[in-house]
Amino acid sequence: IGAGPTRLELALAYSGIAKSITIVERGSAAAANIAEWGHVTLFSPWSLNTSTRGLNVLREASLPLPSEEDFPSGDEYRNTYLLPIAEHLAALPNVSILYNTKCVSASKSQGILKGDMGAARRTPFRVLTETAEGVESVLISDYLVDCSGSWGNANPVGANGALAPGERRLRSQGLVETG
Repeated sequence: IGAGPTRLELALAYSGIAKSITIVERGSAAAANIAEWGHVTLFSPWSLNTSTRGLNVLREASLPLPSEEDFPSGDEYRNTYLLPIAEHLAALPNVSILYNTKCVSASKSQGILKGDMGAARRTPFRVLTETAEGVESVLISDYLVDCSGSWGNANPVGANGALAPGERRLRSQGLVETG
């Protein structure tokens, strides 16, 4: 879930050994959330925001490599590193990226009794997705990695991560920031 830096790097790392990889991304392109704060300079240099595999993708595409010591903006990071990785992944036969699609829910595909952890490991996930047009689909997956991030997914304002009294009403009225 999500096509940001963590998920793209993970897909890149496993693309050579996984039978199939499906990435579900709410945005219209990879790293869509980064586009919202693209003007901000990252607090860490390129050397801490790239991988050997990712840099190899840039090399294979004859794209310029970033200077390890420079601190990129969100836009630079997205446009010169993450988007080329996403394009590379989308071209692979075992990778599918579903843009403009959100994960509505995810659960194990069968009921599991509390004490049966062996069954939990063997039971695939059932993921309900919905496109921007409202079309729902169910994906079945042996593994699920939630890299949806926290941008736009604010925690409740109440104590201990719970909703505060009246918070749902205030959120629905746009009076409590959610992202």
